Amino acid sequence: MMLRENTARRRLLAALLWSAVIVAGMGAIEIALRMAGRVYVHELSRDSALETPPHEEETVILCLGESTTAGLWVDLEDSYPKVLERKLSDLHPESRIRVVAPPYIGQNTSQILSELPRYLEHFRPDLVILMVGANNEWALGRSNIRQYFGASTRVAFESLLLVTLSDFRLFKVMRYLYLSLADKAAARQEYPDGSDVLGESRNWPWPPRRAVWSFAREHPDAFLRMWQAEVGSMIELAKAEGADVLLMTYPAHIYIPPESFVEMAELKGTGLIRNDLIFADLVERHSMEEIYFEDRWHPREIGYQVIARNIVERIERTQLAFGD
Repeated sequence: MMLRENTARRRLLAALLWSAVIVAGMGAIEIALRMAGRVYVHELSRDSALETPPHEEETVILCLGESTTAGLWVDLEDSYPKVLERKLSDLHPESRIRVVAPPYIGQNTSQILSELPRYLEHFRPDLVILMVGANNEWALGRSNIRQYFGASTRVAFESLLLVTLSDFRLFKVMRYLYLSLADKAAARQEYPDGSDVLGESRNWPWPPRRAVWSFAREHPDAFLRMWQAEVGSMIELAKAEGADVLLMTYPAHIYIPPESFVEMAELKGTGLIRNDLIFADLVERHSMEEIYFEDRWHPREIGYQVIARNIVERIERTQLAFGD
């Protein structure tokens, strides 16, 4: 009997020891992957305009958003930040004006908020323009959505579990390797170049799986609460660093009602540009095809010209960014 008990105890201790070794090994791999990811992302940014620090005499405007800010499907020079920079430079030839926009698409407000302190420290912007939140429903990578409700359904549980696991680089490596062997098409869709494994700022694959849409449609209030909390935090952070803030609605309808933008602007004391109303009027005077691309979401060049023009008018009228 004693021999059996000793044998069982040794087996238990051996199992615990091996478990500890495995957990420690996984932790070490996770740390190594995160360190490699930090270096990788830093090297990516070295070739971008984001790496260049501002000049002391520059007036800096920081535009935060997603593909509608980056100017998807138009030349970079036709995106609204670039058009805005040219228009303001023409109006203020005596000033050095720089308009910067992080070149990321498909990100959610959780990611933007997490990067904002770094942007504010690096650029020291005079004005921050926010047109954010459109991707929250489907871009769940590194999303904080799990903080805003409990997993009340199977779809919600599965989606939240995947969001949680995707915070771990080791999980993404294993998932990438599995998909590469089991479903190469899915691997190419989810990790087009494998970069997300090392932490590049990109998110869920587009189009998202049906379960992801179901998750969002079943919990609209949770996504709205997340938008309110995170956009509110962005405004507070920017103002704390001395920047003016301008909030903008999107050119097309999204899950966030325009009234929420109005309420946020009033609550935080920021300016607001109603692109939804401006573009509705544009469509009446022109046509949907002239204003938007085929997805009826991303503006064509004429649309970005209009966005930039309205920002300029607001800046000139209220002296945003150029006030003492």
